Amino acid sequence: MTEETYSIVRNSAFNLANIMTHNYHDAEDIAQIVSLKFLLNQKEINNPIAWSNKVTKNEVYSRTKKYKNSEILLQKQAIENYEDKLADIMNEIQYSDKLISSKEAKQLLSADDYRIFNLWLKSNFNVTKIAKILNLSYYSAHTRVYKMKRNLRSQKLIKEGYTTSKEIIDYNTNKNIVKFIKMFVNKMKSNDLESLHSYLEHIPKEKIQPLDIATTLDYDVKLKENMIHEILLPYIDSQAQVQFCGVRLKIDKRNRIKVTEFISKPRNVLAINKSTEQVLKKLPKIEKGIIQIDFDNAEEILKEDPA
Repeated sequence: MTEETYSIVRNSAFNLANIMTHNYHDAEDIAQIVSLKFLLNQKEINNPIAWSNKVTKNEVYSRTKKYKNSEILLQKQAIENYEDKLADIMNEIQYSDKLISSKEAKQLLSADDYRIFNLWLKSNFNVTKIAKILNLSYYSAHTRVYKMKRNLRSQKLIKEGYTTSKEIIDYNTNKNIVKFIKMFVNKMKSNDLESLHSYLEHIPKEKIQPLDIATTLDYDVKLKENMIHEILLPYIDSQAQVQFCGVRLKIDKRNRIKVTEFISKPRNVLAINKSTEQVLKKLPKIEKGIIQIDFDNAEEILKEDPA
């Protein structure tokens, strides 16, 4: 099994669960359950995508029976149409004997997270059982499991060479980045840049341009060398226009944040009048989260087609 196969199985499980439940967090949990079951049973699985769809639907139906109105199910015909598209993708995959093992999980996770990982497997992915074993509330146990899953995913992607995806950010780093962004936005809104000095490293606060931020959107990130993270923060201004700012952060091993560079707007912004699907078809394949093309070439490729 290739790592690409594992990723597609996990992504297809998440996408199908998300469509069926309309709940991101439930879809994440279901995708993780399906992924781990796939790892445990992959030698017996001939058609991973069909197996994933069946197990995903069973997990959703099981949750629906348990929680009744907590999920909204899609019509059966729409689900089958979606499965057909996933099957087409899976036909292009080649297989090998490579797999993700418990041994690899142990290498990627801290001792505490690896303990949760083993409990997660032994309890058949039941958070209530883990809560009883650890004598925790359901919420606390769910948080421990979510933390372990996020850390495992981030470390695996980094090991594989990914540098440009929010998925590479571990649980604690994400919490600190989100906390920093909230603080940063509040200081911008109140025009109180004076109190940012403790976060700045060799950057005069005069160089930070006040931004008109009404609402922030989810950040994206690129991992650089030496614990440097480049954060791209899209936001909506008071005129309902989407804008961007960039912040380069140094995050040490204790997750302390220092701002090493601030860019009020990206150096280059390309306005295009195409759907995401059209853009992805025209541009080269994205590898490790990075488009293998420079700005000038991208601009040329994405120019409007002649009338």
